Amino acid sequence: MAAATMDTMGTADTEDVEADTDGCIGWAAVVVVLLVVTAATLTPTALSAASSRAHNTNEGHLPWVFDETAKLELERVDSGMGLASLTPVTPRKRGAGSSTIRITTAGGKEESLEWLASSPIRGAGSPMPPDATRSPAASSTSLPPASPDDDGDSDDDGDDSPHATSEWSGVDLSHMTLRHLAPSLGTYSRIVELDISHNLLQSVSPHVFAGLHHLKVLNLSHNLLSNVQDGWVALTSLRVLNLAHNHIQYAPFDLGSLYALKSLNLTANPVSNVAQELLAKTDNSIVKYLRDVAPPPPAPPLRKLVTSPSVPPPTAAEPASFTVFCYNVLCDAYATEQMYPHTPTWALDWEFRKSLILNEILNMQADIICLQELQMKEFDNWLQHELLAYGYKGVFKAKSRVRTMHPEKAVLVDGCATFYRTATFTLEAEDDVEFSAMAMAEPSLRASEDAFNRLLTRDNIALILTLRSNADGHVVVVSNTHVHFDPKYADVKVIQVQMLLEATASKVEALTEATGTKPYAVVCGDFNSLPESGVYKLLKTGFLKASHEDMLGYSYGSLSKTGIKHRLSLNSAYASILNEELPFTNYTPLFKGVIDYIWVDSELVTEAVLEGLTNEEARKGIALPNAHHPSDHIPLACKIRIE
Repeated sequence: MAAATMDTMGTADTEDVEADTDGCIGWAAVVVVLLVVTAATLTPTALSAASSRAHNTNEGHLPWVFDETAKLELERVDSGMGLASLTPVTPRKRGAGSSTIRITTAGGKEESLEWLASSPIRGAGSPMPPDATRSPAASSTSLPPASPDDDGDSDDDGDDSPHATSEWSGVDLSHMTLRHLAPSLGTYSRIVELDISHNLLQSVSPHVFAGLHHLKVLNLSHNLLSNVQDGWVALTSLRVLNLAHNHIQYAPFDLGSLYALKSLNLTANPVSNVAQELLAKTDNSIVKYLRDVAPPPPAPPLRKLVTSPSVPPPTAAEPASFTVFCYNVLCDAYATEQMYPHTPTWALDWEFRKSLILNEILNMQADIICLQELQMKEFDNWLQHELLAYGYKGVFKAKSRVRTMHPEKAVLVDGCATFYRTATFTLEAEDDVEFSAMAMAEPSLRASEDAFNRLLTRDNIALILTLRSNADGHVVVVSNTHVHFDPKYADVKVIQVQMLLEATASKVEALTEATGTKPYAVVCGDFNSLPESGVYKLLKTGFLKASHEDMLGYSYGSLSKTGIKHRLSLNSAYASILNEELPFTNYTPLFKGVIDYIWVDSELVTEAVLEGLTNEEARKGIALPNAHHPSDHIPLACKIRIE
């Protein structure tokens, strides 16, 4: 399932921004930079001289703000005036030669400032409209100063900009006859609402706003815009975009990347590539349309296996080896527009996605295939038959809730599937693990109130296959799992992984005792846990203190007394080759991180791993899934050598 609903991620922001999208929105003030051509450090201290709440004015003087050290330049359309140089002076009472700027702080307080131009300027310009001083204090939008990453975005906000600590939340630059926007606007990363309506802008590049990571409302209506450029994909927090009453003839497909947008207003524009009935709408219908009709990017090259000089050379002339493939395929039931609003509707369709999934599997030609989030009906009716034609057999285990469901509903439950190439391996045994049932069988866990309330109600499972090599008889015990997703249950994840490792170790030990030869263990799946988690530490080191922070202080019977441990010796396949994990295995608009792993018996040698995706490739569709990647996860694979 999407990591946006799991670890450290939070759900998508569903806040609706109430705004008048065709008029002046009462704003706040970091303001100035939009007017300036050179960057200036703008802080509340620099604006310490503030008067009472702004009121209507028809004086028509130029509004601007600057600090005490910078000399700023403002380009403005006025009769007889081109570029005016301004220097800062002390604020004074309203009068000839002064200008007014309206400021609203994050706390909703509205202030007005008067500034005096040191140089005379010809042409008073347009007066402020009667409603220009409407207070935005009633707005629900507010931001604390300098709090990092409070927009829910996992990527770097760029809030280390000089103006990131500004407490202002909005800017009103309407009715100023502006025709250009300064690039330095993007340094004011805390702006939430920006009104540049009723000006003379003929072209706007979204890159000007790229640094405004908190921007939710942008009003560009009543300008002279005929050209709206690409680049909107960076404005991931935008909720309202008003482009009404311009001269826009073509709506770029890039507007379809604004997946969080609640309102796009293109009314009163001669747009030719959008139907009139859609243009009349001011919700997100146009966004969805542009998203779905946009041509997909070129297909990416096939990912390759990569190795490392640190891999030891084989000791045998022709060493035995096999490959393992691990992939969370994204269950059809979870692939909804609500969960993945950035993905075109056709790219979420299961019939489209399953052909890409099959291609991913067949391109790797792995000997062992471990899948998560595959629905029972897709295993029964589709995938096992498709892969049988390519020489694979498989075993499926649904999540444990399937036992309580009507058969018609049960077939929709997802689970884990493990396939093996029959030319390489023979199936010796199959075992499944239901974590809740395993916990019930353990007296100390069954008696634990925390285990009963937190662990026993989860339906996660694992599948363990014992495979014997057709070539030399070596045995591999392969465990495939999908651990609980919820970040509030880090303790449950640790205990589930401990039980998986306990079951795997018991299988290895039983086979060793029965045959006199120790089989090799491979453990893989979607662990829903980052490399800094307790789950990762347990897998890597074999032990986790009961007091570890991921246990959240809950008690789990004897495990809380002795610590959480396992008897296997495992290495991460990817860390063995890359000296670290991939940058990400799951990539959604709200989360990017590593949560999928292949863990290999320390007596085996990982020779190569399948390379990951670059950020650029993943972002071609904003995030995953997209036109070329059918899941929000990427597949992992490795080549393993037996010495």
